[in-house]
Amino acid sequence: MAPKINFEIKGRILELYHFLRSSRKIQKNLAEKGIDVSQSTISRVIKSDKEANLIKKKPAKNVNNGGLPVIRTQQLIKKVAKMIDTPNPPTQREISCKLGVSTGTVSRVLKKNLGQTFRKKVTTHVLTRKQAQQRLDRGPYFLRCLSRRNLPRIVSLDEMYLDMNDFTCERKGYYASDDKPVPAEWKKKPRSGWPGKVMVCMGISWNGTTSLYFVPPKAKMNGRMFIDLVLKPMLKNDILRLYPGEEKKFILHMDSAGAHVKDTVVEWLQDQKIRFITKEEWMANSPDLSRWITA
Repeated sequence: MAPKINFEIKGRILELYHFLRSSRKIQKNLAEKGIDVSQSTISRVIKSDKEANLIKKKPAKNVNNGGLPVIRTQQLIKKVAKMIDTPNPPTQREISCKLGVSTGTVSRVLKKNLGQTFRKKVTTHVLTRKQAQQRLDRGPYFLRCLSRRNLPRIVSLDEMYLDMNDFTCERKGYYASDDKPVPAEWKKKPRSGWPGKVMVCMGISWNGTTSLYFVPPKAKMNGRMFIDLVLKPMLKNDILRLYPGEEKKFILHMDSAGAHVKDTVVEWLQDQKIRFITKEEWMANSPDLSRWITA
C-alpha cells in the first residue's frame, strides 16, 4: 500500500508541478528544502489530481426524451409498431418513405426499440375444393401405396423445363481502368429474346434417381415419343440398376400430363406388365408421394 502524505506536502507538489511540469525537478526542489519524497509518490499525487479534475469537468448526460435519440422518439416508435402489426407488413423502405425518416432509423427502431426480427413465412400446402374432394374419394387406396412394402418400389416420374438463358454466363458489367482499355464488344450486352427452353424428364425413387432424359427442342411430347425417349431407356437402364432382380416389382407413378395418360402409353405399360398408378387412382398435388413437389 502506498504511504500517505500530508496535505501540506501534497499542496506544494501540485504548486510546483504548475511551474516545473516534471516530477524529477519537483523531487529535487523539495530535497533542497529538506523534504524527502520519492518520485513515484509525486507522480501518484499529480495523477490523482488530474483524475479528480476530469470527473468534475465531465458534462452531464443528455437525458432528453427518456434517453432516446432525437429522431427515434416515442411517437415514431409507436407509428412503426402499428405499421408492422399486420400479417403482411410493409418493407423498411416503404415505412421510411411514409414516415419521412431513413431506412437505417427504421431498422434501429425495429431491432433496438421493438426487438423485432423479420422472419420468412413457411410455405404451406393449399388444396382447391376439387382437390380436397379428390382426396376423400381416392385417399384410402392411394395411401396404401405408402405402405412399408410398396413405398420403396415406387418410381415417381415427372418433367420440367430448363431455361437455357441461365447458362449463357453473360454478366451485366465488366472491369475497366484508364490504363487498360477494354474491347468495344465488352461494353455491350445483347438483349435476350424469347428464352430457349429444353424439357428434361427424370425419376426419383427410394433407391435413387434415374438418368436425365432430354426431349429434342421444339418437339411436342406425345405418347409415342414419351415411350421411346423416356420409358424404354428408363426400363432398360435405370430400373435394372435401381431394382436388380426385382425389376418386375417396381411401381410407376406419374401425373396426369397429356403424354402420360395416352391410350398408347397405357397399353404399352400393360403389355410390359408394369405396375403403375392410373389417372383415376392418384391424387393431384400430393406432397406425400410426388417428390418433385417437395424437392
